[in-house]
Amino acid sequence: MKKFNLKAAALAASVLFCGSAMAAALNLSATPTTTKYAQERAVSSSGTDFTNPDTFETTLGVTLGAAQQGYLRIDLSNGAKFKGAPTATVAGAATTLSSGGDGATYAVFTVAAAAGNTLSAAVVVTPNATGLTLVNKNAVAARIRLYETQAAAQNPDNSASLALSDTGSKNVLEFTKSITSSFATAVTQTADVAPSSGAAAYTQFTTAGGEKILGTLNYSFTATRGTSAVLSAADILANTNSVTFTGASGATFAFLQNADGTYTGTALTKAKLKATDCSGADVANATSITASTVTFSAISDANIAQTLAFCVTPQGNAAIESGSITGAASLVGETNYTPVNPDSATTANIDRNGTTLVGPLVSQPAGWYSRLVLTNTGSSARTYTVTAYNESGTASNTVSLSGDAASGSVPANSTKVIDLDTLATVTGATGFKPRFGLRVVVNGPASQISGLYQLANGTTSNVSSYPLVAK
Repeated sequence: MKKFNLKAAALAASVLFCGSAMAAALNLSATPTTTKYAQERAVSSSGTDFTNPDTFETTLGVTLGAAQQGYLRIDLSNGAKFKGAPTATVAGAATTLSSGGDGATYAVFTVAAAAGNTLSAAVVVTPNATGLTLVNKNAVAARIRLYETQAAAQNPDNSASLALSDTGSKNVLEFTKSITSSFATAVTQTADVAPSSGAAAYTQFTTAGGEKILGTLNYSFTATRGTSAVLSAADILANTNSVTFTGASGATFAFLQNADGTYTGTALTKAKLKATDCSGADVANATSITASTVTFSAISDANIAQTLAFCVTPQGNAAIESGSITGAASLVGETNYTPVNPDSATTANIDRNGTTLVGPLVSQPAGWYSRLVLTNTGSSARTYTVTAYNESGTASNTVSLSGDAASGSVPANSTKVIDLDTLATVTGATGFKPRFGLRVVVNGPASQISGLYQLANGTTSNVSSYPLVAK
């Protein structure tokens, strides 16, 4: 048999793996635009058939002279196999599948030029209509090589083989997620200590009226293929998806309860999923609410396949507690599809806009009066709580709060004086060492609340006072 004629002209070998009529050829001589299949699609280790991969083509850079014969080998990677026997046609030549093909990871074709023909026409290889069989979701690469002898084509890794042209290995089929979802960065909402509506403290959020967003589930969809056709979201997602929001770090959903303390009926309409944000269209009411959770269940694929906002309307029957809200979603797939759930995340932080006052350093030295003074200039009594902070590095200096002074109420338009002796007990310290920090939270607006720390000596009449620091 004559040797290949390695002329400057090139044999353009285009290898097409059966796709739809609209599928674009993937050029292995460059970087192909790889066909994308749904990562959500199950693939059995015993084999799953994929019937619609795109075509792909290459230029081998060799001319086959008149009456010459060569051997074209196509290899698939990662265990992918031909399903059914592929065929090949070359204008002006006889082509025969000489080995591999159906059930194999490769196919070798004999290409024999007819007398008087110098071949530069495209080589077209078409797998059986049943396509390829995959055993995992690793990318499938194709490698196309042209050999002088059948022995070389049958033993392509034999160093003695003469490979006259080689495209290298390029991915022609990959898996990627069709559905991507995640909870947005947490928002902050503030419970109002003095609602403009006149409602009780902390029963409404600031900026009176309307729904308030406590989380957003972002969703995106990329069109990919299943085992053949291009998928829609409905092909992947079932109609039993759910989203749950849970109160944490002190936050509860008590503010959604009905007047009788239940969470059914009207309460379920006060927690909604809405499209995009709280001004969007209603998607679903809550299906169940407890003090700790709000759940939306059996959400259809059409409704889950968008950005969803978690929106609430307090009923005013219980206070809004500060803390955080955490979101979690369970996306359910159709048969053979498993969507990936978003990571659980904090979706909202709830604050209160009461007044926080800090005494960075207070003490209880012998012979001195140590006082905490709270003033309320408003027309309503305001409750307060006090927290003590121990001095760093003085483990023996233990501070404990006791008695009614640790929490109480400052009457309207009045001042309350709290002796530290009635508030705090310090053990393990002497002299000026009984010292610590104080944090006072008053459930009143900062415009009406102020605080002072005073240290006075009844014998010498020395007095030292400083305002508590507003935080």
